[in-house]
Amino acid sequence: MAKKALIGVVAVGLVCIAAPARAELCATVWQHRDYGGFMWQIQADAGPVELFDWNDRISSMYVEPGCTFFAFQHPHFGGRQDQFRSAVPYVGDWWNDSISSLICRCPN
Repeated sequence: MAKKALIGVVAVGLVCIAAPARAELCATVWQHRDYGGFMWQIQADAGPVELFDWNDRISSMYVEPGCTFFAFQHPHFGGRQDQFRSAVPYVGDWWNDSISSLICRCPN
């Protein structure tokens, strides 16, 4: 008795899985003036940020167009405050290595 082979056809569909959208970049900060040394990118959706490894280390920054970088002298958003909204090759003697917490906001 001959056995019949059952041949199955499997339909293979092409499925495209989109990568999750990259969070919007709010600012990039550098350890030294003129964008030198280590850098750190801050996402717009990061919320208020307490600086631990970066406490008192920021010397230059680039704030994305339309975004605002709120700098605070002390942890927990205390002390002096200032706002930055552009490319800043040097934050100035007043702010150099003095930022301890920040908020970075971009329009929705």
